[in-house]
Amino acid sequence: PAQLVKALLNDAGGKQWALVRDGNFLELSKLGAFAGNDITAIFQAAISEIGGNEGTMVLPYAPENNPCLVSSELTIRSNIAVIGSSANKRNHWIKVPNSTGLSIFRANNRSNIAFLDFCIDNNGTNQTSGQTINVTNTDGILIDNLLVKDAQSAVVLVDTGCNDVHIGKIFAEGGGDLNSRGVSINESTNITVESVDMVDYTGSGINISGCTGVNLGQFRGSRDYATLGWTSGKGAVRLTNNCKDVTIGTIYADGFSRGLFVLTGSSDVSVASVRIKNCETQGIWIEGDDGSATTGGGKVSIASGSVSNTGLGVGLDYSVYLSDTENNIISGIICDGDIIEANVNATSNKNIITSCRATGVITTVGANTVAANNIAGA
Repeated sequence: PAQLVKALLNDAGGKQWALVRDGNFLELSKLGAFAGNDITAIFQAAISEIGGNEGTMVLPYAPENNPCLVSSELTIRSNIAVIGSSANKRNHWIKVPNSTGLSIFRANNRSNIAFLDFCIDNNGTNQTSGQTINVTNTDGILIDNLLVKDAQSAVVLVDTGCNDVHIGKIFAEGGGDLNSRGVSINESTNITVESVDMVDYTGSGINISGCTGVNLGQFRGSRDYATLGWTSGKGAVRLTNNCKDVTIGTIYADGFSRGLFVLTGSSDVSVASVRIKNCETQGIWIEGDDGSATTGGGKVSIASGSVSNTGLGVGLDYSVYLSDTENNIISGIICDGDIIEANVNATSNKNIITSCRATGVITTVGANTVAANNIAGA
């Protein structure tokens, strides 16, 4: 059989046979999975067959207007990749039927799994719950070139105990609710996210909680806030619960509650550039002590960027807000609002605010704060 490759066999009865599995590749279409049909049983059978031997499951061609349906959760085993047959993700659509409320793909306590080059339609308001991809306690995760439409909850959830996570390009369109957390990564280590693009997702963009060793290349998100409402104060990029060693390239955020929110003990964060506008409250908020058990934090560096049109909702409407935090560097920010350093639950001190241009005011309270080279009213 290994010599057949793509060849076909004709038997004595005139029937023609093809090799279902070609090496480590298993094409679901050869098992009867076709566009417009529910492929759940075939998909799970393929996972069971290929799971013990490693391999790649190839999704059938299915356009957006005639997708393959998945009606119950698919449990992914170790050493499995789920891919489209071409890099054009829009040729391979999976859709969830109405009112199923499921996580389409789930992996728990696995290793070496991948999801590449396809699209998922989560059916939006017809769902009750569920994450598109839900991965827990797994080492070696690759997610790349996915488009996720109308996710009810998380677009991707990497949760608790994951290590060596690589997310290439994620595109999200619509979906979510006011408490949803887009790409959500919790209590995991060694994480690379190349780029996340989100349009009109009703929730926060990227939520990273309790993680160490995070490299985020770019986040780009825009929301029609006038129609969708605000994101419950979460923001475009949110780092919380003692995140450490985080590097961020560029944040483009339009229409979120906040552009960048760093809180509850998170520290050692470096951001190259921000472009933030149209916020409910602050553009950037670095909070060292919120009065909870998880306090501290600081050592956040933002090198350049712009913040405009903040305070569109109810609450503090500052362009940049530092509260109860130390050893942060805010540099090269051009804004049309205020840059404020404040003592709320604890002392703000040893922060550097330099080379910023603010149409509003720049207010500092820390004895060691350096406020040189700021140009107010520019």
